[in-house]
Amino acid sequence: MFGEFSVEVLLYAQGQPRQLINHEIWSGTLSANGKTVVEHAAQTDHFFANGGSSNSEQSMTKPLQAAC
Repeated sequence: MFGEFSVEVLLYAQGQPRQLINHEIWSGTLSANGKTVVEHAAQTDHFFANGGSSNSEQSMTKPLQAAC
């Protein structure tokens, strides 16, 4: 598996933190019992200064042919 991530901090005009956004993208190849799949996924987490949070995730898994 490999991936990358970014973090953004949004501030109020007075300079206090308002929201943190963490965005991750990853990809990987998994094999077991002669079968291989490739997964690509992305996830975004939002953390708010008032203690709230939200999450969204998208994922795609694609089976590959077994090698002969």
